[in-house]
Amino acid sequence: MPDGKLLVVASDRLSTHNVVHRTSINNKGKVLTALTVFWNLEVLQKAGIPTHIVAFGQKIYEYLPPECRRIADLHHRAIVVQERKPILKEFIWRWYLTGSLYKEYLKGNDPYGLNLPPGLPHMYRFSHPVFTPTEKSEDDEPCYSADVRTEYPAATARSLRAFRAISEHLLSRGVTLIDAKFEADADLMLDEWGNGDCCRMARTSDIKEGVAPPWLDKQVARDIAEHTWGDGEKVPLTFTSGEEFAIFEPYAVAVKLITGSTLIEYTNDVLDK
Repeated sequence: MPDGKLLVVASDRLSTHNVVHRTSINNKGKVLTALTVFWNLEVLQKAGIPTHIVAFGQKIYEYLPPECRRIADLHHRAIVVQERKPILKEFIWRWYLTGSLYKEYLKGNDPYGLNLPPGLPHMYRFSHPVFTPTEKSEDDEPCYSADVRTEYPAATARSLRAFRAISEHLLSRGVTLIDAKFEADADLMLDEWGNGDCCRMARTSDIKEGVAPPWLDKQVARDIAEHTWGDGEKVPLTFTSGEEFAIFEPYAVAVKLITGSTLIEYTNDVLDK
């Protein structure tokens, strides 16, 4: 595309644990695009947090060759962005002790330099957001949080502002943000934010210390994959129709809770305009 712009298309492919599975999840790409647009319009812009989005919905065709209009529903799963060089770090913030942080904590490891006290239960809520950055790489190696704060102060601060802004909106909708991953460069938020592929979320009423809640994100797929693999090799999986439904349903529920509209309603009202 001209002028340093890129077309970013969200696919229905599903990966967990750095494994791309054989089964795609129908309409997942549309969910990711809808929520990325929603957060940009309704939360990040209003909070003064700049992003790389140039165009979304029908306006993407102003930047594309005419024949692209023949691609069915392209504007439901694609956005035009300014091409930027990302910082090679994942800016991850957490309200709760869960996921990979909890697994490392149980082993007695402290790869982020957090100095957490012993004896904390699963789903312990921190008094303030905890920063657990990783390398932007295939293995997502943990980084010392203090080092990343020092090297990238502006991007770290911006990601925290985005984390808090998204968290506040979710709370107003009866949903709690458990943790979230962000990407950035020196000036802008990049990639995606606030959707089930880069966040963990749950209904606020379902959160209880000591137990995992019913998730509204990709954690459902991660749990199914881990159960299927057991102690065996992490190979690409083919999910049953029941597993496909169980994986997609939280994404669809999240759209309704977050935006107040179903996926179809949101694409009709916002992306088709």
